[in-house]
Amino acid sequence: MRLHGKTLAVGGYAVLAPAGCGLALPVRSATMDVIVSVGPGRRGFITLVLPRAASSITVEIPAEKTDLYTASDPETAFVRTACLVLLAYLRTKHDRLEITVRTSESRPPGAKLGIGSSAMVTVGTIVELASCIGAELRGAETFVLAHFSCLLVQGQSSGYDVASVLSQVPIVYRQNGQYHSKVCELAHAARSGSCLSALMPQLQILTHGDELPKALSVSLPQFHFYLLKPQHKLDRGTSTTKQLQKLTSTYGSTQSYEHLIKASEILINALVAQKSSVEDIRKQLQEYRQAQKSFSTENGVEIEPKEISDLIELLMAKDRVVGAMCVGAGGYDAFLCITASAVTDNTFDGYLTIEIAM
Repeated sequence: MRLHGKTLAVGGYAVLAPAGCGLALPVRSATMDVIVSVGPGRRGFITLVLPRAASSITVEIPAEKTDLYTASDPETAFVRTACLVLLAYLRTKHDRLEITVRTSESRPPGAKLGIGSSAMVTVGTIVELASCIGAELRGAETFVLAHFSCLLVQGQSSGYDVASVLSQVPIVYRQNGQYHSKVCELAHAARSGSCLSALMPQLQILTHGDELPKALSVSLPQFHFYLLKPQHKLDRGTSTTKQLQKLTSTYGSTQSYEHLIKASEILINALVAQKSSVEDIRKQLQEYRQAQKSFSTENGVEIEPKEISDLIELLMAKDRVVGAMCVGAGGYDAFLCITASAVTDNTFDGYLTIEIAM
């Protein structure tokens, strides 16, 4: 039997699918408008708004009321950094540009606005801002600048979410490289370094000595993909195993951690097994989620944040959904959804076919 289905567009990108597959989904935030005001010198201004869903609204902000927006909301850091990175890259051609970033949101300051929204906001800011000021960027340039922005803010980024948002198509990849040629193409451009050779000095000039998010010593993107490797079963390169290992030094002696590790081993073995029943997969997913919750209760570490729990519960209530889970410590950035539209003999053969209706 082969599971077929559609991933549900609840926001985010799923990784750690069976048989070494991973999936990055392009997503759009439904809860945040990002307003970027760009003024050429002091002779006026242009204002653009990143689209909310399918619509786009342009709002003018009086020049005397504009300033560089800073706030505790994590998404503004991505917008601000994306703007600065683009302007640093274009500074030799547009040396008098002024920029303003403001946000309006429907959630409290500091709230996460949706899985993958940071990549969407970063790519959208760079693409729309470049278009606004008449700068033509190649796809590889946009990718490098957006990925570099995410690296500055987060300190690490695989690049899959950025590439997926940039291309606006899901990127399905396998360990043998057959499915991630687009990302490899962009990665090659990133490694060449030509786009970023003078970026850091220009960034420091633009910020007038202000501290940029995270460290400035970020290297050019190096791509490492941690996927399930069925031939190795519990290979240490899997996302779940790698993430849980980070908890060992602090929580390794707790009973809930031992239970969590055991539950993850059983689940991963079930996912990569050639003959696991759908009911077994569903059961192991539920037991792993329960182990996550027990660990969180005992140690105060959220592996499955409440807002993600709500999404997962919605997912699991849908027809044909086998199960869903956060794949590692800190589930904001990745979760797994297994769906099935055709179950012929109640077995799971370790391969998941994903179809996306965008």
